[in-house]
Amino acid sequence: MRKVKVGIRIGDKGLSFFGDDEVNGLIASGWVVRAVNPGAGIVQKVPSKDGGKEVFALAGADIVVVLDEPK
Repeated sequence: MRKVKVGIRIGDKGLSFFGDDEVNGLIASGWVVRAVNPGAGIVQKVPSKDGGKEVFALAGADIVVVLDEPK
């Protein structure tokens, strides 16, 4: 069994994705997806709009793909 995080990040340069190439490569090699589970939000500290202390902002999210080895 293998767990791979797949998700999206929102940054200064726009959207970026991660984990999809790894999952697709494993599927092409015969691995089987057994579950897609909730992951987590990705947060980052950013300056407050009112000049106060830093606040946390949502910067992406991920899910966990569970795969089984080929037989």
